[in-house]
Formats: sequence, structure tokens, C-alpha cells
Amino acid sequence: MTFSFYNPMPLSMRWIKRIVVWHIGIFVIAKVIHIWFGLDLLTRLLGLTPLALTHCQIWRLITYSFLHGNFLHIFFNLLLFYSLSRFLLMYELRLKALLCLYFSGIFCGGLTWACLHLSSPYMTLVGLSAGVATLLTYFCLLYPEKSMTLLLFFILPINLKAIWLLYLFLAYEIFCFLTYELASMTTIAHSAHLAGALVGVIAVFLQKRRERTSEQKFTKKSTYQVHIESHNVVENVPFNILKKLQDQGLESLSMDERKWLENYRKL
Repeated sequence: MTFSFYNPMPLSMRWIKRIVVWHIGIFVIAKVIHIWFGLDLLTRLLGLTPLALTHCQIWRLITYSFLHGNFLHIFFNLLLFYSLSRFLLMYELRLKALLCLYFSGIFCGGLTWACLHLSSPYMTLVGLSAGVATLLTYFCLLYPEKSMTLLLFFILPINLKAIWLLYLFLAYEIFCFLTYELASMTTIAHSAHLAGALVGVIAVFLQKRRERTSEQKFTKKSTYQVHIESHNVVENVPFNILKKLQDQGLESLSMDERKWLENYRKL
């Protein structure tokens, strides 16, 4: 005899795979148009520029993430996006929550970058790195002790705990932002990466606070006190309700038991 249990993860991963395919398809189409016609048509239509943002083209704060500059750019971004999404869907998040977190990082990263480069209205931002930074930060903060393997110079494997990977990532991004991006010496949007990481930090903070609140509500004892030794009480109220109330608190009573108790208090 075999038993089958519903596992929502494969269904969720279908959407992750579709997003990966969409990115690859748009990348191929953009390159074909550029090679055949010499135009960066999709970049002009979907890429994020400070000028477009000042003209209220808000959709570009999301659509820019579907564009990439070269093969290595899209390869490493999609590899991290797929790997992190697969793990988080398996152990932590539902698909809707994951996509909300991811696109929040994309949106905030693009908005931060555009606001910092208003003096260069025609600069263009592409890539999903801000969203990946959000997922990476979220993962590292929730699983700080998990071991991860990195390839130094794409050759030498190095094992690091997730929290140390996050520290190295943030240190590198902050350094490059202060020394290169602010001096207009790079085209890499380190400010977008840092904004995406901040979204991940906020998401973990809100999740842990919500969990603490839930635990406090679950463990909080009711202040409602009843003396079951009272002769009058024992005669007029079922003893099992009073015993349950005293031992487990008001939250343990059903709606009917609470209504009965309220009616008794009015007597």
C-alpha cells in the first residue's frame, strides 16, 4: 500500500521556473533585436532611468529586473534566485510571500538607485540583483549557521556560514558604494543591492516580532479569577467549566462556555 501526500512546493516551483524562463526569453529577444537592428529596444521601453521615474513611469521599477546586460549577469542572478527560492519555498515561505518579498526588494532597490542618480537622468538600471540581495539577506538572517560553499576565483571551494557570507556581502557592497558608485566610477548599482538587503532585514525583523507576539498571546494566562470553593458558585455553575477556567485560562473556553459564563456573571 502506498500513501501520497500533497506537497505544494512543486506547484510553487513551477512559477519560479516560469519566471526564470521569462527572464531568459526576454534576454534572448533583447539580444536578437540588438544584433539584427542595432537597437536596445527593450532597454529603452523597460529599463529604469531617473528621467523615466520623474515622468511617473512607475512600472519601470519592476520591469527593469527582467533585463540584463550580458550572459554572466543573467546567469549568476538566476542561479541565486532559483536556489534561494527553492530553499525558502521548501522550509519557510509560501509562493505569494516569497514573490512579495522579492519584488519589494526589486522596487525599493530601483527607487533608491534612481533617487541617488537624479543628476544623471539617462543612466539605465537593469537586472534582478536587488531582489536576489533581498532573498539572500532574508535567508542568511534566518539560517545564520547553515554552511554554504563558495568558489573562490570560480575554482577553489570555500565553506562559510551563512551569516559570514552576509557580512562579507554587505561589507563589499558598502565599500563599493562609498568609493565607486558615489564617485561615478562604476555602472554597478551597489545602492540598489544595499536597499534590497535592507528590505530583507526588515522582513526578518517583522517576522520575528510577529512570532513573538503570537507566542505571547498563546502563553498569556487569563486574569479572570474564579473561586471554585464558593458554595454558591458550585451550585449554579457547572464545575468542569470553572475547573477549566482556573487551570487553563479564559482562552481555553469555547464560545458556548464563554456565553454561559457571561450570563452567570449577570445574575
